[in-house]
Amino acid sequence: MAKKRKAGGGPKTLQKSEEQPNKRVRMNVQSYEDVAGSDDEFHINRDKVLLDEGDDARRKRKRQEQGA
Repeated sequence: MAKKRKAGGGPKTLQKSEEQPNKRVRMNVQSYEDVAGSDDEFHINRDKVLLDEGDDARRKRKRQEQGA
C-alpha cells in the first residue's frame, strides 16, 4: 500500500514585514521639488539664479555670451 500524505496546515499567516509592501503608502508631495533628484535640483537652482538676477547682471551676461 502507498504512504499517505499529511494534510496541509491551512493558510499561512503573513508576518508584519511581509504585509508592508502590499499596503498603499500616501506621500506628502506638494511640488516637483519634493521628489527632484540631484540633477533636477541643479537645474532648479540654476533657473532660480537666472530668474533672480537683476537687470544689470542680465545685460552683462548677455554681452559676455554674444562676445564669446
